[in-house]
Amino acid sequence: LGPDASSAASQLTRSVAGDRDASVRAAAATALGRLGVKDDAIALALLRATKDPDAEVRRQAALALSLLVGS
Repeated sequence: LGPDASSAASQLTRSVAGDRDASVRAAAATALGRLGVKDDAIALALLRATKDPDAEVRRQAALALSLLVGS
C-alpha cells in the first residue's frame, strides 16, 4: 500500500471501531473488505465489529472478513 492507502486504511479501521454513527461503521467495514489489505489491526477491528449492536455493521464486518480470508 502507498502512504495514502495506508492512511485511509488506518482511518477506516478507527471508524469501524468507534464512530458513533452505525452507518459510518458499516461503510468503513465495507471499504476495508474491498481494500483487501491483510493486516492484524484491520482483522481485529472487523472481528470486534461482528459483535456491534447494529445488525448492518455486524453483517458488513462479517462480509469484509470473508473477503479478506478469501483474497
